[in-house]
Amino acid sequence: MSPGHQSRRPGVPALHRFNGGIHPPVNKSAALSHAIERCVLAPRLILPLAHYRGEMAQAVVKAGDHVRRGQLLAKAGGKLSVNMHAPAAGQISAIREHSFPHASQLPVRSIILDTFNPQPLGPEPKAGGHQRINQEQILAKIEQAGIVGMGGAGFPTAAKLRRALANGVQTLIINAAECEPSISADEALLGEHAEEVCQGIAILQALLKPDVCLIGIEDSKPGAIAALEQACCNRNIKVVVIPTRYPSGGERQLIKILTGREVPSGRTPQDIQILCQNVSTCHAVYQAVVLDQPLLSRIVTVTGGALQRPRNLEVPLGTPISLLLAHCGLPADTHFQLVHGGPLMGFLLDDVDTPITAISNCIMAITAREHQAPAARRACIRCGFCAEACPAGLLPQQLYFAIDQQRHDSVASQGLFDCIECGACDYVCPSNIPLVQYYRAEKALIQDSHRADEQAAYWQQRFEFRQLRVKAGQQKQSQLKIQQEIRAAVARSKAKRAQREKSEPQQQARREK
Repeated sequence: MSPGHQSRRPGVPALHRFNGGIHPPVNKSAALSHAIERCVLAPRLILPLAHYRGEMAQAVVKAGDHVRRGQLLAKAGGKLSVNMHAPAAGQISAIREHSFPHASQLPVRSIILDTFNPQPLGPEPKAGGHQRINQEQILAKIEQAGIVGMGGAGFPTAAKLRRALANGVQTLIINAAECEPSISADEALLGEHAEEVCQGIAILQALLKPDVCLIGIEDSKPGAIAALEQACCNRNIKVVVIPTRYPSGGERQLIKILTGREVPSGRTPQDIQILCQNVSTCHAVYQAVVLDQPLLSRIVTVTGGALQRPRNLEVPLGTPISLLLAHCGLPADTHFQLVHGGPLMGFLLDDVDTPITAISNCIMAITAREHQAPAARRACIRCGFCAEACPAGLLPQQLYFAIDQQRHDSVASQGLFDCIECGACDYVCPSNIPLVQYYRAEKALIQDSHRADEQAAYWQQRFEFRQLRVKAGQQKQSQLKIQQEIRAAVARSKAKRAQREKSEPQQQARREK
């Protein structure tokens, strides 16, 4: 598609092309062949207090407490943290370390909730109306509900909206591209709940008052496109169908496709008055503002060759992955690898009891046939395929060489932190070099170094401040000592004068005799 190519649908903007991109097999039909199913309630839910962005949430419950569905369990621990609520009624059995869905696979502090089955019925959600509440009330409901970006980034939605409001929003972009192979959670959501998603978008429009609102969706999703167009027909929302090309669902790539604009390096879309939100996030906004319901569950694609019944499931947050695998027919004694996320941007997990979180859009149980051992890694042949595929316009081989040679100072200046870790460079590399692994490790190393520098600067500042306090204290003590010596000298002088005045009459009397 050439720059300026006009979409065939009337009233939508011209489309543009982003750098690079690839066309991997889609593999979404297995899970999409059935309607969304509701996952059975797990007897035990694990709710990590850690967050992908920002500080850890602070628990407001303790072991032994009984909680109802939707009750606040933990408060946000800072500006980039979020509230956490009980996805089901039950009793808090412990607050302890547990596995967490992250590439590091390090355990984090988590609330363990033993659920009641059958659950006591709680109050039914009440439909409100966002037309009757102001901007701050909408933001408060989104913040209280603990909503985060559900497309994978996990950034607190309320914080993102507040920054967008501060800068102003010209263009609101709703991301329905879902370009990663095997993941179909958003497509399934749109096929069955497009009207609710559009109500969530309308709430964001009422809040942000953008000049234009665009929904970007790939042309490989005809059912979702039809549902969206029907739901948006009487709304000021434009459905823009874009060519299927990975990673068109990347935030910066979708902005480029729909607007032709590029987000400057080191900046965010809000800095250029553009805001992107995922369709699942919009659905969560609808539930929070219209139904007064916090974020308690999400749609998860559960797929892979090891499963007999791949499905899209509505899953309560905190559900162990093992329950999803059992629901989708994982045969006993099956050898498989567990992947959190898609085949290109996902990561391996060892613990099947790792819980589902708000950003868990896909779980894959893949067989050895699907995940063949990579061929032997060879030296880089400088073919340039990785640079052609990179959607961020980087030179992946130059980054790799700089990392391999431990030239850490030059890596960041070459755009390392503009890498979205999409895996396109890995996919096309004929030498089988795991480039993204290098980039992730280098990012972590640089971030750790920056944190260490910040800590060192903080403690240096504390030390210097203490030195100033000690010096000031010493000066004060010295001044007090001088003042005491002066007072003592004055007292001695007064005592001598008094003694003289007392002795002078006696001496005068003796002289007169």
